[in-house]
Amino acid sequence: MLYEESIPEYIRAIRLNPIPPNKYIWSLGLAYGFTGQYEEAIKWCEKAVHQEPNDLLAQVMMTQVYSWSGRDEEAQAQTAEVLRIQPKFSLKKWEKKVTYKNETDREKILGALRKAGLPE
Repeated sequence: MLYEESIPEYIRAIRLNPIPPNKYIWSLGLAYGFTGQYEEAIKWCEKAVHQEPNDLLAQVMMTQVYSWSGRDEEAQAQTAEVLRIQPKFSLKKWEKKVTYKNETDREKILGALRKAGLPE
């Protein structure tokens, strides 16, 4: 499913669930980020981080979205949060765990996380 197509599906799922899983929330933020709608992406990723501050995926998505939007200082601050939760975090390990739709997505994600200062 394309990111543009997933946005209304996530919105519907969140609306229908009185207590939506955090994954729905940060996934919506990620979909907005991939479509270049950074303010919406930030809004939803911030909500996910606020809802579950120790959710590693939410923190990584927040880092990524800040980096994509050019909010470098915030992205670097998020890097500290990622490392607080998982001190041995590395891009090499992350790359092996995460699935990518294509090489372009992979490079966009890893480039953003590199730019934010996460260790190789």
